[in-house]
Amino acid sequence: MKRVRYNRNAKSRPFAREYDPKYVKQAKFLCAHGATLVQLADAFEVNTCTVDAWRSKYPAFGKAVNEGRLDQFDPKIERSLAERALGYTVDTVEPYVVEGEIVDHPVRKHYPPDVTAAIFWLKNRKREQWRDRHEVDVATKVLRSADEIRSELISELQAASKKGLIELTAIDVTPKRDNKTNTTKVDSDDA
Repeated sequence: MKRVRYNRNAKSRPFAREYDPKYVKQAKFLCAHGATLVQLADAFEVNTCTVDAWRSKYPAFGKAVNEGRLDQFDPKIERSLAERALGYTVDTVEPYVVEGEIVDHPVRKHYPPDVTAAIFWLKNRKREQWRDRHEVDVATKVLRSADEIRSELISELQAASKKGLIELTAIDVTPKRDNKTNTTKVDSDDA
């Protein structure tokens, strides 16, 4: 028995067609004007599996399709999100049954603002004011030991003395530890 490959597309199209590098420019143009993958497949006379294979196998083609789609859909999505956040009104036609007959009746529908859409918009457009997590920059000061501070003070005093700014008398600044009270004392010769 002969096996027949199933083709989902209405028209009989080849499952694999030779890729042509000129398709990159055409794909970007078509996607920028709102073409879907099915419409791309129709334009290149292949099925959608072939378009997906080309997107994977040829990075330039995949990039062109993605960039074209972003250029087209980003503004539409932004506008739709803004409408959801603000609320909007749409004029539609709804069918009603009147005396056994279906009658189309114009109706104005109002969709109230969507809080989730508003929060999403604000968190992305005004990050500093609306994000959940606020970063606080805390500058930490490096703590120094008493011995480091004492030696720095002594060197500054000696430098000032050499310049003639101050006159130093002999002071013993060697720290002495009192084991009974667990404290450190500095004795001076003058005291």
